[in-house]
Amino acid sequence: MWRGNVRVRPARVDEAAEFLAFVDELRRASGGSRANYPRTLAGGREGLASRFVMLLENPERKVLFAVDGDTDRPLGMGILSQDEVSVLAGTPVVMLSHLVVAEQHRRRGAGRALMAAAATYAEDLECDYLVVGVTAGGREALRFLARLGFGPLASRRIASIATLRHTLGMGDHGSDGPRVRRRVRMLTRPVPMQRLRRGGAA
Repeated sequence: MWRGNVRVRPARVDEAAEFLAFVDELRRASGGSRANYPRTLAGGREGLASRFVMLLENPERKVLFAVDGDTDRPLGMGILSQDEVSVLAGTPVVMLSHLVVAEQHRRRGAGRALMAAAATYAEDLECDYLVVGVTAGGREALRFLARLGFGPLASRRIASIATLRHTLGMGDHGSDGPRVRRRVRMLTRPVPMQRLRRGGAA
């Protein structure tokens, strides 16, 4: 229970519509960029609903909803998992991703309730740190986290492989294959018998 009669519980399989609404909220917060949610946009809403069920069935993930304590109406969401702070440090941490509170339900304590649930989960796993992922453009979320004592850890960027090949000057992947095959055919062309008789292949 948190201020405003908010509580946190696991999401249920029949709440795919609520899950999709929270994803839409995240997309709006990030400006709707395709780069920020490539799989969401490519898979469509049916694929995303199936992904929601997979998350619920995954014992290494916890999908939490902050809900109204009286009506049980979902107000916000967060997804928990255990990870390492980096491959070099190896320090175990709890990752809180896709943290979102519906715009019309903000400033009721839903975000703080989700953070408290995440902190308790981390303590249960004997993790000393909580890492929170924020979408690009999530300025309000960054201000919220700063007030709770979070500082910057790392900055991640995303690019499609097609874009990367173009900016690196690697050319189109589809055109590389034929060029290589043509070179192979030229190098393996049979040597004329006349040259073999004259010792031209030596």
